[in-house]
Amino acid sequence: MSLDRCGAIADALRLSPPPFDSPASRETEPGEVYETPHPQRKPRRNAFGRADLADAYRKAKDLLIEHKLFRIAQYEELGDTRRLTICNLWRVERLPDASLRTLEFRLTTGVWEEVSTLEHWPEVPFYPIKKTQSLDWWRSVARQAIWKALVAAGYFNLPRFHTEIADWDHDQDGYPVPAKNAKKEMSPSRMAYLLIERYIGRQGAYNNKRKTYDWKPGLLDPDSMMSGARALRAAFFQHFLDREVLSAMLAIDYRDSAFLRYLRYARLRPALVKVATEHRNLLPLLPGINPEQWGRDDLFSRKLWVRDGRKSTALDRRPIRLAKGQGVQWQQRAHYQSFEVAAAWRWLSKASAVVVREWAGKNNTIIANLALANVSAKAPVYAYVQIVREAHRLDRYGVSPRIQQLLRLFLAHCAKLWKDKGYTEVRLWLRDNNQSSLSVMLDYLDAEGFEQGFPDKHSTWAALLRRSDDWHRRIAIERMEQELDGLKMLEWASLVRETVIDDIVFTPLNDSRALAVEGYEMHHCVGQYAGWCHRGKYRAYSVREPDGSRSTLGFEIRGRKVIWDQHMSKYNGPVSPAAHHAGRQLAATYQQALEAAKPKRQQRGQQ
Repeated sequence: MSLDRCGAIADALRLSPPPFDSPASRETEPGEVYETPHPQRKPRRNAFGRADLADAYRKAKDLLIEHKLFRIAQYEELGDTRRLTICNLWRVERLPDASLRTLEFRLTTGVWEEVSTLEHWPEVPFYPIKKTQSLDWWRSVARQAIWKALVAAGYFNLPRFHTEIADWDHDQDGYPVPAKNAKKEMSPSRMAYLLIERYIGRQGAYNNKRKTYDWKPGLLDPDSMMSGARALRAAFFQHFLDREVLSAMLAIDYRDSAFLRYLRYARLRPALVKVATEHRNLLPLLPGINPEQWGRDDLFSRKLWVRDGRKSTALDRRPIRLAKGQGVQWQQRAHYQSFEVAAAWRWLSKASAVVVREWAGKNNTIIANLALANVSAKAPVYAYVQIVREAHRLDRYGVSPRIQQLLRLFLAHCAKLWKDKGYTEVRLWLRDNNQSSLSVMLDYLDAEGFEQGFPDKHSTWAALLRRSDDWHRRIAIERMEQELDGLKMLEWASLVRETVIDDIVFTPLNDSRALAVEGYEMHHCVGQYAGWCHRGKYRAYSVREPDGSRSTLGFEIRGRKVIWDQHMSKYNGPVSPAAHHAGRQLAATYQQALEAAKPKRQQRGQQ
């Protein structure tokens, strides 16, 4: 069966491409382009100013038409084998045992060859749904087909220029210089662009209304090509998409669901499904292992992953160790190393697939510390992900009891927050670098915490956080004092002193030093408002919420009127709704204080 007007997909899904409407072409099958020559136009002997470019152009064009390379999709059933051919260049066959073969047509030899690397194959968006709303990707498929024809026509054997500049003059000293209005020869890349533009069309301006680019059409009719693209995707979904392979691929990395990546995994279906059935949480480890070894019965055995006194295991060597160019992904991950600590492998083999995915390719030290920490509290998976993401900093200390105690406190705090306030709150807390960053905490511990014996068995994360905040504040003050040394100190008074609104504390910043420290700690520019504050045109408050979150409130003072300016958290980030509401109340209170205060002129008149 063929995927055209008489094909099975057209009968079943009514997705067959309509005939071309372009006056410059006609078709009897989708993708067949016949160019009608002008009755009075003779072909130019040297169309590009270079005979070799003209010859390559004509050969490529002949290949495109002869092999019908714009026929996007053809579906056939040969017994129990299903076959999908893309542009008569790339072919996918699903065999009776559900495994896939991928073949590529060699235009130079006219032979179909089985391939595994899938280099320069077209991408077909199929997941997630938001990436499948447009069918404009047909242009990418057609462009790759044109490039295949160009390469077969000898494109890479063409010199860039025979002569860089065709016309030369001589200056007054007799040296050659380019002639006035001299032009370079046409390059092969320009010739290729013209051929692509001839069929695909020319990209225009971005259309804000349709959220896409406008195109000036070429010889290929967009509606017909989009119908072919739709039929290609329909055939893939109906006859080739394997739910088990797709599920395993998404478990490995849900963020990378490309068509070619699916084909690479589908070629390895038996081994992939075996791992998904026996060790599903360890699927994210597969991209770092030689695909030829995925089917081993001992792939995730202690013998391979734990040294047990040996210098190395088979995991550290080939053929299990991934060689360059062997992987299923374009970007090769770092090589895995066998574990010295058996508890580390036991912990990893039982960990969530999300944690395994985050760790894959990182150092073994972080897993050893997590395993030896022996955390009993039930913390959310995202907390472990946060720890693994900061492995680059934690690995400096090696397998350390101090780091293990720190991880216990961190995970215990996450578990308590999860139990008391729910997953959403703990997720938001983990995103706050000021409260949950292990790197920030280690800055304090390296400076003085470890020397003072922290963290100890009586410590809590909240207590460590207070000590860390105090140390960072002292360091900020010291640095600001060094920067402010020799500068004049500016002071002023605020009509509203420190006040509490809905358990949120507002502290006025009444001198240039306090402003500078606030700006340094919060990483924004409030320190530059000292001059305005001194002249009575601005007021700033440091804001602290019950959970420790901080922000800075600032408003202008114009005469006897308060003008709201800004209320920002660290790094000029947004504040919580509660803090924003309380800040508005403080501004209203300051407005009332301004109205109640007597103007200086009246005060002088009464004296």
